[in-house]
Order: sequence, then structure tokens, then C-alpha cells
Amino acid sequence: GILGVALGLQAATQRALPDGYTRRVWQTQDGLPENTVQAFAQTPDNYLWIGTGGGLVRFDGAGFVVYDRDNTPAIRDNSIFCLIAGRDGSLWAGTDGAGLLRYRGGVFRSYRAAEGLSNEFVRAVLETRDGVLWAGTDDGLFRLEGDRMVRVDGHGKIPSLAVHAIREDRAGNLWVGGSTVLSIHGADCRQFHLEGYGSASRVKSLLETADGTIWVGTVSGLQRMPRAAQESGRFEKVPEITSTVRALQEDRSGALWIGSIGDGLLRYSGGLFTHVNAPDNPPSSTVLAIFDDSEQNIWAGMQTGLLRLSRAAMSSFPL
Repeated sequence: GILGVALGLQAATQRALPDGYTRRVWQTQDGLPENTVQAFAQTPDNYLWIGTGGGLVRFDGAGFVVYDRDNTPAIRDNSIFCLIAGRDGSLWAGTDGAGLLRYRGGVFRSYRAAEGLSNEFVRAVLETRDGVLWAGTDDGLFRLEGDRMVRVDGHGKIPSLAVHAIREDRAGNLWVGGSTVLSIHGADCRQFHLEGYGSASRVKSLLETADGTIWVGTVSGLQRMPRAAQESGRFEKVPEITSTVRALQEDRSGALWIGSIGDGLLRYSGGLFTHVNAPDNPPSSTVLAIFDDSEQNIWAGMQTGLLRLSRAAMSSFPL
């Protein structure tokens, strides 16, 4: 019967099955202000916010609303490098040379040198579980205290550093990566040694996965430290990845998504690394940001546009 035909068809075309994701790409002709997509966040009202080289974009699934220096006086630089949604509904955006922005209740406010942010190239922003806002810059790690940004590196146990990534692990440690890797807990600070020397081990991304492994994306690849190795504090190189790892994200199924510069989008699951191909046009060898939204879509910010991967409810069979 029909069931037998369907089963035979499935068996015959098993090799040709796609990876279970449907793909959609948006570019400037679809309403993006610029094709370079660098950051994502989702606010409690379910809007997806996208940081591009040409401004901050709000996306409702159908259309884009662009906030840039032409229509928003608080935005002094259109390149939005990093984004985070705060628990109070604020959206925080780090810019490429014009400080930090907060958008709340329809109002933008900027935090710059006058507010204590002595370096205005903001590469990473994070709100920790205790409600503290952290910002990493090309020169210094800052935290928001009242209405001022206060620099925390360069004194006490915390060495001065350039910061490109900030994450909080499940134990409440703050991981900071850039010119080195630090773990900060209260007044305590621990510095970790990465494999490789000099600029090759500069950190671009950080993540703790559900199994307790700390992953570090560097200029020259990917390194990891399993939970069991955290006493010794040694990271090991992942031999499969040799390009710059700019973005790391774990989805709800436990898969690790890796955004690289030059080697595209990769997925690590069940001990295997696989390339996740985007549509051939645009080519997408440079992935700058990865995000999984509340509906379990995977978003990838590329140099050539915005890519959405959705779990397909059905698979297509080539006849």
C-alpha cells in the first residue's frame, strides 16, 4: 500500500535527506540596513533585535524597524557590535566606538566617557543573574554602578585586559576573555593558560555547555576545558577547528553551534563536528553571531546577511 511505498521511498533517499532545517536569508534588498550582522537579542515582548554594521534593527518576523544615527540622536555610531536583553526589559547595545546604549520604554540612553566608560569600543555586554550589567571594551572591563560605568580590571587581583567575550557559568563565576582568559568570583580572580602564543590565543568567544565544559573560541581555533580539568585549569585545542571562532551558542537539544570566520557555521553534537551549509547565495563563510530564539530557531549573523534555520516539521524527499 501507500505506507509501503512511503517507507521504500524514505529508505531509498535516506542519504539525500537534508539536516532537518529549513533556511531563510534576509539581505539589504529585504530591508536590512546592511548585510553585516554582528549580534542578536530577544526582549520579553518577543521582538528579535539585530545588531548590524548599519544600525540597530527590530524584527517582528515580517518587517524590520531600523534605529540609526539618522533617526536616533543617542546612536552616534551605526555599527552595533553586541546586544543583551536585561530582565527589566531593557535592551543593551555595545557600539563600535560610541559607547554603550540602553533602550527601555521607547527611550535610548547612551553611556560614554562622561559616564565613566573610558573606552567606547564595546565588544561584549552581559547581565549576570544578580542583575549586574558588565561591559567589555578594547581597553577594560566595566560594571554599571548606579548610572556610572566603573572599571574593574587593572587593580586588585584582576589584570588589565582587552575584552571580547563575557559569560556567566552555572556556579556564578564570570568568565572574561580577550587578551587572556579570566574567571572572576567576587574579589577572587583566576587566570587560565590557553594553548598557543601571542595573538593566536586571543579570545573572541566563550561558553559553558550543559556538561560543564568551558569552550573558548580564539583567533586560531577552538579550545575546551572539561569540568574534570578545571582544577588543573588546562585548556586543550580542538583539532577539527582551525579558523577564528567568533561565536558559540548551545541550543536546547544540547548541540553546540560554532560561528567561524572563513569556515562558516558548524554544529557539534554526539562528538561530531558538521558543517551546516547556508544557501549558496549568499556565501556564508564568515559567521559573526549565533542566537537561538524562544521558538528554537537558530539565527546566524553573517557578513553577507541574516540566516534563520528552523526545524522543519516535514522532510522533503527528492523524487
